Amino acid sequence: MTTPAEATTKSLSQSSLALNAQATYTLQYTTMNARSTGSSYLVTYPESVSVSSLTTCNVIYNSNTYPMVCTLDTATRQIKMTGLTVAVPKGASL
Repeated sequence: MTTPAEATTKSLSQSSLALNAQATYTLQYTTMNARSTGSSYLVTYPESVSVSSLTTCNVIYNSNTYPMVCTLDTATRQIKMTGLTVAVPKGASL
């Protein structure tokens, strides 16, 4: 069963502030619901951000990195992250 939930961003950082430079974005937030193994995330980015491709896509939880399968839809400005391989409790920081 799918249980969608809004996430409140705790922090957003980028590796480079140079204009038109490739950058890594790090989004940190606290889960509002528990996440089971196999969970997915849908991230919508603002029009002020231009994403042309994805090179890596990971979730970091408890200092461990979990690779995700990510697809980019530039028309809707969304990144779909699927295949979480670890359960995450409510209130955890990702």
